Amino acid sequence: MANIKFSDFTVGNTEGDIDFVVGYKGANNIQISPTNLLASALGNYLPLAGGTMTGDLKIIDNIQLQMGNGLDFRLYHDATNSIMSSGTGDLYIQNTADDKDIIFRSDNGAGGLSAYITLDGNNVRTQIDREMRFMDTIPAKFGTGGDLQIQHSSTDSFIENNTGNLFISNFANDKDIRFATDDGSGGVTTYLFLDGSSENVQFAKPLFLYDNIILNIGNAFDLRLYHDGNSNIKAQGSGNLIISQTVDDADISFQCDNGSGSLAEYFRLDGSSVQTIVEKDFRFIDNVKAILGTGSDLNIFHDGSNSYLENKVGDLILRQEANDGDIIFKSDDGSGGDTEYFRLDGGDVETVFSKRAKFIDNARLNIGSSRDLVLFHNGTDSFIINETGNLKITQGANDADIVFECDDGSGGTGVYFLLDGSLADGSNKFTRFLDRSRVCFGDAADLQIYHDGTTSNIQNSTGNLSIINHADDGDIKFFSDDGSGGVTEYFRVDGGTERVESSKSFRFADGARAQFGASSDLQIHHNGTDSYIENDFGDLYIKQSADDKNIIFQSDDGSGGVETYFFLDGGDSSANPLTVFPDNARAGFGASGDLQIYHDGSNSYIKDTGTGHLNILGSNIQFLNTAGNKYYATFADGAQVKLFYNGVEKIETTITGVKISGVSEYADNTAAISGGLTAGDVYRTGDLLKIVH
Repeated sequence: MANIKFSDFTVGNTEGDIDFVVGYKGANNIQISPTNLLASALGNYLPLAGGTMTGDLKIIDNIQLQMGNGLDFRLYHDATNSIMSSGTGDLYIQNTADDKDIIFRSDNGAGGLSAYITLDGNNVRTQIDREMRFMDTIPAKFGTGGDLQIQHSSTDSFIENNTGNLFISNFANDKDIRFATDDGSGGVTTYLFLDGSSENVQFAKPLFLYDNIILNIGNAFDLRLYHDGNSNIKAQGSGNLIISQTVDDADISFQCDNGSGSLAEYFRLDGSSVQTIVEKDFRFIDNVKAILGTGSDLNIFHDGSNSYLENKVGDLILRQEANDGDIIFKSDDGSGGDTEYFRLDGGDVETVFSKRAKFIDNARLNIGSSRDLVLFHNGTDSFIINETGNLKITQGANDADIVFECDDGSGGTGVYFLLDGSLADGSNKFTRFLDRSRVCFGDAADLQIYHDGTTSNIQNSTGNLSIINHADDGDIKFFSDDGSGGVTEYFRVDGGTERVESSKSFRFADGARAQFGASSDLQIHHNGTDSYIENDFGDLYIKQSADDKNIIFQSDDGSGGVETYFFLDGGDSSANPLTVFPDNARAGFGASGDLQIYHDGSNSYIKDTGTGHLNILGSNIQFLNTAGNKYYATFADGAQVKLFYNGVEKIETTITGVKISGVSEYADNTAAISGGLTAGDVYRTGDLLKIVH
């Protein structure tokens, strides 16, 4: 069929359908040429209500499909772009099919189509499937009044809200809202995110607020953080200010410029050790207080002139819990710096003073739970007072001393005595009083102990001088030089044996007496020529109690030495006490030793060398052998004298003469000799006594 050209053509119908059937060139379409009248007619009347387009309606380039009484809505293609234009009123794109969508599709860059925007009628939402780009300064607005706007100014990007609250919400379970930007290396990185799993806001990069830009926190903006161009300011409107870190064992760290162009940690709240760790100085300006305690009981501040540490209730405790750590107190060193004055030494568990501690008059240093030890000066005198237990002064420095100094009488001070740790050897301790430094006792210094540089003196000026040891069984020992560079004990007062024991000689000057007894009844002395032991009352005992030991009497031997003259032998049987005179030691009797008893090593002698007789006196005198079981002779006062042979009585004197017993009887000498007698033996012949010759 040939083309049908309409010039002025009107199709009208008041009932039923009007069908346009076109069929040529194998296409089912109506081609509308650039004829305004036809376009107008089609625009006014196609499609009719209830009509059905069964083919394409083809409108060539720049031919508009105009709709509306005023032709306000137009669809056309200008040979390059396709245009939908509305001249007035709102433009609605509607899909009334239940649960169906309006889908905006375009070229996908690969020769096909892809959905870019879907108005999802099923889920009642708009689904963006491709990038949505708003040109510079063109905002994406949300809200009836366009109150929320998102735009880019060609330089910067903006999210602007003009009314109400601005909510950014993520309803995905345990998911985050993350804010990311350039990482300085051509990529992007997360700077902060709202962590949906831990329900907190996490910053991965620093947060910068411009000068005078306030970070308001709290329903009434009670917490404000901002910088005014000069200072960092934190202002709190009401309520408590709480900074919380809920990550287990994690910290809150406070960092600032380190003075070298980088950051350093100043302090942190350490969640693992549950403590605040400060690494830089805290500075409080004058009269600004660091206040501690629920009732502001502890205050630390500086008033512009002085510094104060004030405690208003309870005890003030300074505690150092670092193992072996110290608490160190420093102050001005007088040269523009500072120096340590004292420390609480946690390593040695002691207080160490590096400078003097000054207590004003009547200010007391109390030591002990009950203030038992008190040190103070009352303006005139100084006192060390101990109320209970022992008072000990200890110097623990190796080989160091405790030195006691006082006024030296010349406007200065001098050492009076010292506890000398350098001389101590572990078992021996030394308290040293320097030369002419006296230890004085008594109100008038009546007892003095001192060394004058040459001699040591114990000097008592009144009363008795007593040395007393109250220790049970304890001794008082006296030591002196041993002549070989050491010392040795000379004597002791032995409390266990209740006696004085001497290890060395006692020397008494001529005429000086060793006196014993309440009335000095026993005296020992030397008068310069002779020595004396004198007893004025009672018996004089010389006793040796050492088992099996002797009492030995020695004297000059006539050759410049000494010799034992006799000794009392304690080693002999206690039943037979023995006084022993050594060989040639003579017991001499008489002014000139006229009677002597001695043993010369071979024989024993009783020797009378003087005038007169040698008298042996006794009522009964007996001569026996060494064993004491055989008699030699016996002499009875007013009675007989008996002579024995080998213990057998041979001769006995009688009132009438001599009685001889046990004498052998022989007729003559020959018979006596034959009987075993020898020259000098006596034998009997009848009543006659004869001697063998």
